[in-house]
Amino acid sequence: MASARHPTRMLLATVGSGATRTPKQHTRSFLRRYMAIADRAQLCARGSTPWNRNLSTFQVTFEDLVEQYWTTERVEGLAAGKELLLQPQQQDVAKLLRVMGLMAADATIGLEKIRKFKQVNALLMAVETSLSQQITTPTFRPLRFLELCTGRSHLSLVLAYAAKNRWGRPINILAVDQCPKRIAVAKLRAHQLGYSEWLRFRTSAVSDLVEWEREYTAVFPEDRNVGPPDAVLSLHACDTATDEALAYGAFAGSETLLVAPCCQVELARKWAALQKPRHPLALVHRTGSLRTEMAAHTTDALRIALLRCSGYAVDASKFVPAEHTPKNRLIVASKIPDDVAGEQETSAFRELKGLKRATGGESIVLEEMLQKTWGVRERYAKVHAEPPSFYQKKAPAAQPEPAKRSRNEAEFLCMDLSSARRRRSTYSPPLK
Repeated sequence: MASARHPTRMLLATVGSGATRTPKQHTRSFLRRYMAIADRAQLCARGSTPWNRNLSTFQVTFEDLVEQYWTTERVEGLAAGKELLLQPQQQDVAKLLRVMGLMAADATIGLEKIRKFKQVNALLMAVETSLSQQITTPTFRPLRFLELCTGRSHLSLVLAYAAKNRWGRPINILAVDQCPKRIAVAKLRAHQLGYSEWLRFRTSAVSDLVEWEREYTAVFPEDRNVGPPDAVLSLHACDTATDEALAYGAFAGSETLLVAPCCQVELARKWAALQKPRHPLALVHRTGSLRTEMAAHTTDALRIALLRCSGYAVDASKFVPAEHTPKNRLIVASKIPDDVAGEQETSAFRELKGLKRATGGESIVLEEMLQKTWGVRERYAKVHAEPPSFYQKKAPAAQPEPAKRSRNEAEFLCMDLSSARRRRSTYSPPLK
């Protein structure tokens, strides 16, 4: 009996022949199971985990693996000196990460998954910082969040977890994506975590959405006091999808907009088609690598200027290091009172016009969306004309044309000049 319960014998019995695996895969599987049995034997020796006599192998649960793997040293190495709002050694966080696909079955987080984990962690921190007043205000009204281009809903799942376990606030999250397969995966994950009551989905493109009130009441009919969303979020929506998310969030009157842009190629295409050889940035316009990189920065600058024109105070920062993702810029816009917004709009429109003129005169689709949605064109007319930018030469001042003289006046001048010459030729000094 003792030999039948030997861990190595049981391991060999559970591994099987492995005919369908390569030798490398077979070795990895063998070592993984051997290490799990060894860790389990240590727990049994300490008496922290009972031996199951009814089974022919050790039963190592996921909770045990999380407890064993995520030591204090490993958590500190993962944090790298920064604050982690999602602590992987906590069982509820580990379950969240496991369902999201960021944590493996052996409770480890791979290198690629670490990058996504830190992105989501940084976005959660940005949300808590931007919405600190709404989060900490004690009220029974649920927070209303809208995530556009949600993908597999990593961010929405984390927000639902934070509302339940960190904020203690009810929350209603509407996640929108146009891919049915991604929405199906996100729904399954929300169901596995028990978040289906707070996190609901809509399969649609952002451009096909109707007014916020109608979209929200269609998925949350129990919330009768419909108001603007507390936050509209979008993580790495490609190219103009980020502009669509910003435009819809501003149209809905959201208090906060948080977007991490990705793949800004719209402006680069327009610059490539420019025919302005004398423009100061003509060299950039016709050089591919320079054009792509500068267009990405200019696109975000135009987005910030347009959001300022729409009554938002805007900030942009790097939310994760560049080694985790090169698209690490986070744009956070917070709505400001109308009296302050009126003063800001005039300067914002001037900055917008100056930026477009300095970079070639092209704009992005977000400007057209805002003009069409809020009548920004009417406010454009109230802004005074811009002075010429720094690279434009000022036109020389027009010189007044000499007045035309009459014929009699011209003859008189000629006679006067001839008499003066005669006087100078016949002049003699006076006698002393």
